[in-house]
Amino acid sequence: MSQKNISLPYTAIGGYIVDLEVNSDLRVFSQNCNVDVYGAILDVYFEKMPNPSVPIIAVSGTIGKSTVLQIIRYIFQRCGVEVTIDSEIENFYLKSISDNSDIKLIEFNPTSVIEEIEIEPFVGIITNTLDNSQIERNILFSRSIKENGYLVLNATDPFKYLYSNKVKCKTIFTSAKSDNPDLLAHIELRKPCVYLEDDTITIFDGDETFGFCSIKEIPYSYDGRLKFAIENILQVVAALYFYSVDPEIIYRYLIEYKNDSHQNPGKFNIFDINGVKVVIDDIQKKEHIKILVENLEKIGINKLLFVCDQSKKGVVDFIEDRERIIYKEVKTFKDVVELFSTAMNRAKKGEGIFIILPEPLNRDVTYEIRESLVKRKKNFV
Repeated sequence: MSQKNISLPYTAIGGYIVDLEVNSDLRVFSQNCNVDVYGAILDVYFEKMPNPSVPIIAVSGTIGKSTVLQIIRYIFQRCGVEVTIDSEIENFYLKSISDNSDIKLIEFNPTSVIEEIEIEPFVGIITNTLDNSQIERNILFSRSIKENGYLVLNATDPFKYLYSNKVKCKTIFTSAKSDNPDLLAHIELRKPCVYLEDDTITIFDGDETFGFCSIKEIPYSYDGRLKFAIENILQVVAALYFYSVDPEIIYRYLIEYKNDSHQNPGKFNIFDINGVKVVIDDIQKKEHIKILVENLEKIGINKLLFVCDQSKKGVVDFIEDRERIIYKEVKTFKDVVELFSTAMNRAKKGEGIFIILPEPLNRDVTYEIRESLVKRKKNFV
């Protein structure tokens, strides 16, 4: 920015120190054509910053990021709060985020190596670390949180102490088991925690402990049986409670959340079609699919047919019965429809179909199935 009174420090008024070597031809062109060439150069190198007063809640980790953000967005929106979610931030800079929201929700999922983070979330959540390549990114993410903010960590994350030792903010541990040794140590140190004890979500704020609600009251937990959903819910409660959202508000809208095709399309949506449970997700790694399969077994979806693109059949090669894998090269949406039709014709009542497709195909299939069921006046999960 330009400043007439150069005696004022740029740290107080904002701006940059720039060493720009002027090219005479460029200067002449700028003057003769009345074009602000230098302003354009500065715009390229220095992104316009958003309103720093708008609070940010950001999520990092391996799996569960988008779902955690969707739950938080749902609760805020039900309160009438204007919220935006951004998951396509190049180098985690804010150039693509508008300033119209009351709260910004950001999914930290950089596709390239980054060395710094420009934003300062008030609340940061690391869902889990299932991929060692994410450790350095999560450390960088942890360091970005405001000093008066909070970092929410899963007590089962093997790298939680590595992250917590890098921050100046307060750390919150979450755990689906109240006897987790690291959780107990955190409580002993009078540090905040949110955990499950005898099916009750329990909050320890550093001074007092109180029960929030039964996990079974929240539909997304599938009667308290869906492990990764429970972990997501605990982290949502931790983030919102310590963000100072009224617990009654959190409870009121959390018990509405189902993670269905309206609330989180294409992300672990489950439909019931003539007694066949159809599961849709965009997860693309073998280890993560195994986790989902184990969780599906806990809610009674045991015998699965797997539907995927031919190029992705390797992610389900751990399935012993190869006849239960249906695949073909997907070039158009018609190919997806044919795959799904083949699976439905083969599946028996009481079995399940797991459709594994990347975005946006996962959402497209979700919409098609949902609209088809609505037309047929069928119920879906």
